Parts: sequence; structure tokens; C-alpha cells
Amino acid sequence: MTQLRVFEAYRGKFQTMMSNNQQPISKIGNNDIIIVSEVLSRREAKERVVELNVILRLQYPLCPTACSRKECGRKGVELKRCGRCKYVAYCNKECQQCDWSKHKEKCKISKSFPIALPFVISLPSSQVTYDGIAEQAEMFARWYIDYTRPVPTIPVDKQSPSQP
Repeated sequence: MTQLRVFEAYRGKFQTMMSNNQQPISKIGNNDIIIVSEVLSRREAKERVVELNVILRLQYPLCPTACSRKECGRKGVELKRCGRCKYVAYCNKECQQCDWSKHKEKCKISKSFPIALPFVISLPSSQVTYDGIAEQAEMFARWYIDYTRPVPTIPVDKQSPSQP
């Protein structure tokens, strides 16, 4: 018997994992993204199987070297990144709050473009190593990444953000 995992994806994340004993299927709408993944069975692997839920995301950009609030620009202090987009960093909460009106549109753009659908990797326990996971993730990523959607860019200057 084929082992399947059924889940709903929303904004590039796992929304709902469905199992045989649950009945949320009646809540699925026409526009929902439902993904079915085949997973390795214990019988096929002849050992314990580990399942990993994988979400692909863009690598964090380099952290700015100065406070992102143009009026401040302090250097040489510990900066804290924006918790949503990770593209800007501020020296303190006041600078973050003062800059929010300028940053919020860019922040929305960066969060609204997942680069891939989430997926499930299943491996025999003896293959759960960095290399084993990386190999499987790379293989699945080739199928799940949406190459038709351009990778979002965050405008650096004061130009209006471009829409894809």
C-alpha cells in the first residue's frame, strides 16, 4: 500500500496536515493548494523511517552595517533585523518605529512571495545525515520551486517597489 501525506499549503507554509482519522477535507475550497506526497514505508526501508517537513525560503540577505533609518545611520552598534523580512536592521526600537511608515510596503513585498511549495522528505533512519537530507531536499526542490515567478527584489533606494 502506498503511503501518502496530504496537506494544505498557504503562503509557502504547511497549513493543515491531514490524516486518515481527520475530516477537514470538507473545509477545502476551490482555490486551496493541496499537496499529496508519497513517503517511504517502514516495510520498503526495512528500518524506521523519518519524515521531515521542508519549507524553502530565500537566504537571509547580508545584515546592513548601519541603522536602516536614513536619518540615523549609526554604525558600530548592534543592529536588530526586521522580524518579518530580515532586509533592514535598526539600532533601537525608536528608529524601527520611526522608519516603519517607509519600510512597511517593502516589507509586505518581501513576505508575500514564497519561492516554493513545502514538501515532505522521508528517509530510512540510517540515511538521516546532513548529506542525505541535503540530497533529498535538492532533488525535491527542483520539482517544487516555481521558476515562472521572478524572485522578489527589495528596492534599496526610495523608488516605488516594482510589482511582478
